[in-house]
Amino acid sequence: MKIGVLILVGACGVLVGIVIGYVAGTRLSQAFARLPVTDRSPAAKALRRVDRVAIKHRLARDVLLMEMIGQQGSRTEILCPAKETGEQAR
Repeated sequence: MKIGVLILVGACGVLVGIVIGYVAGTRLSQAFARLPVTDRSPAAKALRRVDRVAIKHRLARDVLLMEMIGQQGSRTEILCPAKETGEQAR
């Protein structure tokens, strides 16, 4: 009789543990699903920075990137005039 009661209590404990584990696992998975995805790659970090700057200046990301590329292109033309003059000297 005493062993039967211990087995019954153990079985109930296992069932309660399974239910608690299921509920806790479900809630944790839902909580992690709500968290923002964090990608630690350099490209993702750069895009997050671009997004912050774009929001600050009230621009779309693609518009800001095109402006940055346009400015970078004009800088290389200003910084490297020797290449053009060297080719013209020939």
